[in-house]
Amino acid sequence: MEKFVNYVRNGKGIGLLFMLAASVVVTIVMLLVAKNFYGEMRPQALIVANDFLPITVKGGQIVAPADTYKRVDLKFGNTGTKKDNFSIVLNTRETASSLPRGAQGLYIYKDMIYAATPGQIRSYELQDGFWDKDSFEKLLDSITGIVSGVIGVVLIGILFIVCLFKTFVAAVLGFLAAKVLNRAKQFDMQALMRFCAVFISAFEILRWGGTLLGISFTGFQIFWVVVLLEIFYILMEKPSEE
Repeated sequence: MEKFVNYVRNGKGIGLLFMLAASVVVTIVMLLVAKNFYGEMRPQALIVANDFLPITVKGGQIVAPADTYKRVDLKFGNTGTKKDNFSIVLNTRETASSLPRGAQGLYIYKDMIYAATPGQIRSYELQDGFWDKDSFEKLLDSITGIVSGVIGVVLIGILFIVCLFKTFVAAVLGFLAAKVLNRAKQFDMQALMRFCAVFISAFEILRWGGTLLGISFTGFQIFWVVVLLEIFYILMEKPSEE
């Protein structure tokens, strides 16, 4: 505790290193959760691939298998609602004029692929080539690796900005409280930023780490807990002698 108090009083900077470290740790936790989801989804995807592949595309159209209809309904989650269902349909009997309707899913037509979600339908043109289970598995793992890397970098940046914003606002509230309590001489904004940065970073790690254990609390709750701790800390400081 003495080292912490000394850091708040006499340290340098505003705690950016703590916020960056927290952002990295939280991102790792999020990626672990995503990896677990991918681990559950991958076997189902390979089962579908084993049933649907190989597929041969020439001139932007599926030539093999021809005149075929196959459908697999995958289930994710455990709410028992339609939102948990994701359909994968191979229909080489029809062309893109037959838009998918109803449940979300991936619809592979003779000349187009549609990805249907509750909010929108995206279309993708078919690329010429031969696709079998081995090439699909390699592509799936490759895309997952690339996407994870990109998402990881983006998440670190977003989380760092969020932590910085929370730290700044909490420090401003603490500074106003210090003025009201006639203790402003003991605390400048940088000192309060350091205080808030340490606690917000620690609580954010606990918050996201708790998701792996089924424990949840919100960022809003974290913010106000830190503000209350900050005000308590300010009250514990003796006012400066005039």
